[in-house]
Amino acid sequence: MKHPAQELWMDYIYGELSKPRRAELAAHLKSCPSCAAQLTRWGAVQARLDDWQLPEAKRPWRVAAGLRWAMAAAFMIAALVIGFGAGRASSIKALRQEMQAALEQAQHDNRLLLTAMQQLDAARQEQILGVRNDLEIVAINADNTFREQQQLIQSAYAQATEPDTK
Repeated sequence: MKHPAQELWMDYIYGELSKPRRAELAAHLKSCPSCAAQLTRWGAVQARLDDWQLPEAKRPWRVAAGLRWAMAAAFMIAALVIGFGAGRASSIKALRQEMQAALEQAQHDNRLLLTAMQQLDAARQEQILGVRNDLEIVAINADNTFREQQQLIQSAYAQATEPDTK
């Protein structure tokens, strides 16, 4: 087995690997002293971190100074909230005016677009009627030509079947 990725060693140390994968890495450790040494070092670091205790926090010797800072911070926060609220109220009015102007512009643009679409539709309807008229003329001419040809054929047939009286 090639050397496993370091992320797998962390999972191995913390017991987060599946049993088959854990067994595979354990077998690798038996055959690779380099990886076994690295894993031992990392395990020792983990043990030291687990044993480490945060130092006990020292109490400030001047409670009154801390209280003054807390009051100053509360005052600053209150001032910021009031300022933010006042600014927000005025910005809402400006935002409403901008939105109203944008809405009016959009309505105007929509009216222009509707007018243009109606004009295009009227032109398309006119073109369709023109094509229809042209097709009707072609159909009438074709029908007339067909009738004339039928009459010529009937005349020729009638002349061919008449006995010669001369």
